[in-house]
Amino acid sequence: MKVDFAVVGGLLQVDEGLQELREALGFQHYDNDKAYGKLLGELLSVHILNSPLEDAFTRSKVALAASSLRSPIGLLPLSSLKALEKTTTVESLLCLEGLCCVGLFDVVKSFLTLLSRGQRDLGLVPKELSLYGGYSPGGVVEQALYISQLSSYYFWSGDSLLMYLLQDSLKKSLEVLVEFLDSNRKLSLAEACVVAHAFNKLDSLVKHLDLELPVKPSDEVLKVRNALSLEEAPPQVDVVSDECVGVLYSKTSTQLDSSNSLVLFKSSMCEEGLRSLEKSAKTIASESPSHPLTPRVNALDASFYVNSLLKGFLGVRVDAPSMRVDVVPYVPEGLATIEISNIPLASAKVSYKLDVRDGEVNIRIGNHGKDVIEGVVGVRLSGMGIQVSKALSDYGDVEVYVKEARGYAEVTVEDRVEGKSTRTFTIKVKR
Repeated sequence: MKVDFAVVGGLLQVDEGLQELREALGFQHYDNDKAYGKLLGELLSVHILNSPLEDAFTRSKVALAASSLRSPIGLLPLSSLKALEKTTTVESLLCLEGLCCVGLFDVVKSFLTLLSRGQRDLGLVPKELSLYGGYSPGGVVEQALYISQLSSYYFWSGDSLLMYLLQDSLKKSLEVLVEFLDSNRKLSLAEACVVAHAFNKLDSLVKHLDLELPVKPSDEVLKVRNALSLEEAPPQVDVVSDECVGVLYSKTSTQLDSSNSLVLFKSSMCEEGLRSLEKSAKTIASESPSHPLTPRVNALDASFYVNSLLKGFLGVRVDAPSMRVDVVPYVPEGLATIEISNIPLASAKVSYKLDVRDGEVNIRIGNHGKDVIEGVVGVRLSGMGIQVSKALSDYGDVEVYVKEARGYAEVTVEDRVEGKSTRTFTIKVKR
């Protein structure tokens, strides 16, 4: 079965097709991303390259919005098909990461090529496109996200040819960012996050490919830090904009590389889900509630992207007396780290579910050389056809390595020490 989204006379005729798509995909939990990618590929027939820009952009937005039904990267699903009218490239570019996750590289490649066409017409990567025709240029955020997505696409797909074909487009967006920083304009924290992320991703890209750029991306990060000047401590929870990200702050967190900031990707398409996400953010020191329609999306799930934005690898730090962690990060490169701190009670148990796909799992649980751990900590790694149990001695760490791990790894850590001080456990997933 194929669902082809047609654009007729500038109006989108997709109600019947999207309803069929929703019924087929539903809100099921897909344990196998390849199976989901295959299903989505069969359901969607997206023809982008040979279409007029307005029609092609609209088709792409429909496909990308539909992809967020599964929410492979923590985006919230659509609550209303009518909300497609408000879809912007900010949300679309975030959805592209999800399409890479399920292997739909052709759609991503076509959409990035399409954005470069819009850039040639507008001078800037487009920000949005009305379903009724017409499109507008983006600003700093859109240029930065475009750079990040180009870099991400290469690391996911290994397609260096597209990088060279779009090298002039990439340079144009880079020039826009450099000009903005040279103007000494103050950046909002949301802008600073996405711009710094773009430079970090671009810095990794030029180390792999022989790209001639007018500046060194690593040098430009310093300008980002200088442009981020907060006059007073930010509020505990701040939703920055309808289009970009929300940021959960620590009151002492004023630096881009602070481990106390949790960046929450936000979709304006699902207001009910957004309220749930904000509620989760405010209560992150206790149980993190999930939206009933998105069992895999909660505040912690989304916050995994903070260090992806700021440090170039996935990670999150949580301080909580009791916390069940149910997150499914994917590690395209680098290292993912989870730290669970302040587990003061007897028999406190923390479970992790990690989608490690392939690569090496390194589970390191211990005191990190700081304190002597009294008692016994049990570790169980299951899934992937492997189960390993280890006990941690009083004076050391335990490391469990699983090479070529595939599927889900579920780890349970149990602190059996009664009335003792807090413990810190770390799980690392490395490709």
